[in-house]
Formats: sequence, structure tokens, C-alpha cells
Amino acid sequence: PHTIGDEASERARCEALNFWSDKNGDFALIWTSGATESLRLIGQYLASEWTLCYDLDAHTSVVGLRRMASSSSVMTDWDTMSVKKGIVLCLLTLESNVDGRRRCNALLIEKLRKKFQGEELYIGIDASKAGPLVLTDLAGADFIIPPSFYKLFGSPTGLGALLVKKERSLHFLAAKRERG
Repeated sequence: PHTIGDEASERARCEALNFWSDKNGDFALIWTSGATESLRLIGQYLASEWTLCYDLDAHTSVVGLRRMASSSSVMTDWDTMSVKKGIVLCLLTLESNVDGRRRCNALLIEKLRKKFQGEELYIGIDASKAGPLVLTDLAGADFIIPPSFYKLFGSPTGLGALLVKKERSLHFLAAKRERG
């Protein structure tokens, strides 16, 4: 999108958000080369000491994010999860790469928000395997990695996106500029 000009890029951004049913305008879209770059951007945003909690059958790019975190835990049961105080990124898998089951929903997001009330909690959703999304169902998330355009439409390759909750987006983009 950076090569097609500002107006066309903005039109494409609006069309993508519309495609993913962002009816409330809750999310900002950042163009990336795919899920791996989107995850790297989230890791860079968190930057300092933080803990990563992720599903056992997460996308392989999520597993690579462990190197950026100060500690990480594989979750088999989100209800029994406990972590030390500090910054926590819970990266939920919307649809399992292993068995195709839907793992994440609004109820789980709400449970985590209540459990970690008062903590610096970020919730990310890896929806890179899933098909079309309805963002209003996932509105409690801070970050969403949607499916690549290649997976959805067959082309273009190397074009993905990161959806950032607008209330976090200004701080996220400022941190992205500082760190490159």
C-alpha cells in the first residue's frame, strides 16, 4: 500500500476495516508484510520487561515472539493462569492451527480483563488462520492479527495488517517511530 499513494492506501485501509466489520470504528489498521511482522511490532511496542502467555497450539510466529519477552508461559487453561505483576500480553488463538477449533471469544476476553483488573494487560488475538472476522465480537482486544490478504483472496503475497485498538494506537505508533 505504501507504493500506491496516500489516497488509494487510505481507501484500501477503509475497505479492509469494512471487510472485517469494524462498524464502531474501534480499530486502526497498520499495513505489515504478514503475521510475523505484526507480532514483531507488538513485541517492540512492549519493549521492556513483559510476560507472554499464549495458546499451546499457537501460530509458529507466536512461538518466535518468546525471545522478545522476559518470560513466557504456554497456556492450556486460561482460567487457571497466574503470572507475576507487571506487563502481560495474552496472545489468544482465534482458530487452532492444530485442530481447527475456535478458541477465543468475547467471554474469554472479558474473563481475562476481570482477572487482571488493575494490571497492565494487553490482549492480542492471532486470527491469521481464521476467515473473515467480525471485529465487534473481538472488541475487547488491544491487537488483532487478521488473516493475510493472500489467504483470503489468493493475492497479493507479502501483504498483511495489524489491527490496533484506537485508544492504544497513538501510543503504539509513537513507540513504533521511536524504535524504528
